[in-house]
Amino acid sequence: MQTANKKESFGEIIKGSTPVLVDFSAEWCGPCRMMKPILDQLHQRMGDKVRILKIDIDSLSDYPEAFVRLGRVLNREARAQALAGYARTTLSEMITLSESIPAEKKVSVYYAEGLDGLSTECNLSEHAELINLAGGRNVHECRSRDAYGMEKISFEKLMLYDPDVILVMENLFYDRVFSDPLWRRLRAVRNKKVYLIPGQPFNWFDPVSYTHLRAHETVLDLVCRLLLEKKKKKLTNKALKIKHTNTIHINTYPDT
Repeated sequence: MQTANKKESFGEIIKGSTPVLVDFSAEWCGPCRMMKPILDQLHQRMGDKVRILKIDIDSLSDYPEAFVRLGRVLNREARAQALAGYARTTLSEMITLSESIPAEKKVSVYYAEGLDGLSTECNLSEHAELINLAGGRNVHECRSRDAYGMEKISFEKLMLYDPDVILVMENLFYDRVFSDPLWRRLRAVRNKKVYLIPGQPFNWFDPVSYTHLRAHETVLDLVCRLLLEKKKKKLTNKALKIKHTNTIHINTYPDT
């Protein structure tokens, strides 16, 4: 298989007479890795009768170019450019915001995964990329052991972190976290700063995807709200509504 940016240009390849199969892939994606031997087998059977291109989408920064290339394949270049432009603008806004917040003032965030809430992601993991981009600070600083993530930690270690905010993946864990006397030792739980990550139509947080660019405004507003609360100020923003359940709700976004 060839990577799209090697040898011939992407435009030259898709304009040829040979059918092209485009594989959008990421190292952290389990199903993507499962596809590799299938695509290798297809290449062995078909030979030069088909071109198989691999486009990496490991992180959000890869998405603008991925949209542009996909637009060429589907002959929808205008729409692709619009989506790519939205992605670039959104990423630029997020990076600018994050860099403008002094390290000591960033909201500390713990990402609770699993039914016990004691699995999480390292701060350098693609699975938790949104925390850093939105101006927060992932409390679990480490390098992931593998692309799967879900690093196990002890509750004692979590108590040492004592984060400002907890983002929760599982409904079952979220339903009991506020009534659990052990978890109530954490200030995020006592202060009702535990938020269930939306899961419809896709997860809004993990794994990394274009959905996260759409969701960044909510996380961005949440971080800003918490920062301003520390300064005893109020933030009014119609893009974010936190109901009493602490589930994050999205009102409107541009069409996809």
